[in-house]
Amino acid sequence: MISRNKAKWTLLALPLLAGSISSAMADSLAGPSGELIVTGVYQPEACYVSLTNNGTIDYGRMHASTFSATDYTLLPVKTLANAITLNCPATTSVAITTQDNRAATVAYGPEYNPLPITTRSMYAPTLGLGVDSAANKIGSYIGQLQNLKADGIDGYFTDMAGAPFKTVDSRVLQPTLFMGASFTSGFVFNLYDNSGHVLSAKLYTMDYSVSPEIVSTSSLNLSRDVVLDGSITVSFYYL
Repeated sequence: MISRNKAKWTLLALPLLAGSISSAMADSLAGPSGELIVTGVYQPEACYVSLTNNGTIDYGRMHASTFSATDYTLLPVKTLANAITLNCPATTSVAITTQDNRAATVAYGPEYNPLPITTRSMYAPTLGLGVDSAANKIGSYIGQLQNLKADGIDGYFTDMAGAPFKTVDSRVLQPTLFMGASFTSGFVFNLYDNSGHVLSAKLYTMDYSVSPEIVSTSSLNLSRDVVLDGSITVSFYYL
């Protein structure tokens, strides 16, 4: 499930210092002095985020007999089309970060990545699927944003986090972004056009794909339903 968490970049007005008394008048008018400060915050009108199917990819009910009792079971890739829609009242530049809310529950299995990748981005962070009723780890999954559109035109992600809204060399662009990718504090994944310029648009849309793998059923408590519980927070930053 993708949950919403919007944030804003703001512009701060610089303090304005009142002029001091001129030296020509200093002798006759000397006395207490002070400064006047003007400050404020400009906030752009908020963009609105909507999630298709509440941002949930549902694998439905699956019988335990369809899973391996001795090995990991790889579930098919599922994609939620137009999973995220970001509507802005005016043309706006957007950056993004993602965070795995179930990172402590990752059950590392065989290395795999059936999702589309690029030559510059072979590493896919492994995300947690929660635990069963006996606190056993259920498995892991890979999540990916793709098919980014900005006002209907193809957009691109950068292959690594960087300073917000910074123009980059077009060679580092890619059509996908793995969820849960680590980044330095204060850095974000910017969105670009095919020339490496920061995107500016009113309407952004993107798909969301996942590929889970489940631990052996012998490692799970099957006396109760085992519920896949992946959860990612997606944060948008915008000007």
